[in-house]
Amino acid sequence: TDYKSILLYYYKGNTNTQIATICGCSRTTVIKTIKRAKELNLKLPLPATLRDSDLYLMLYPKEVKERDTIYPVSYTHLRAHETEAD
Repeated sequence: TDYKSILLYYYKGNTNTQIATICGCSRTTVIKTIKRAKELNLKLPLPATLRDSDLYLMLYPKEVKERDTIYPVSYTHLRAHETEAD
């Protein structure tokens, strides 16, 4: 999703439906992105060096943290199942 474009088109006065069509995403994504940007008091213009992935981290830090969680592997548990299968 192109979050920078969503915000840019919003601040230019486009409707949520127009933004969703232009950016190729759902209206829900547009609405959530605008809501979070307002909560964070983000103002345009966004820095040119700000990547979309960085903007996503700013907008949705909890979702990124939960999605990228790595769970440790229990090798003892795996070995126990290997011997059961043999």
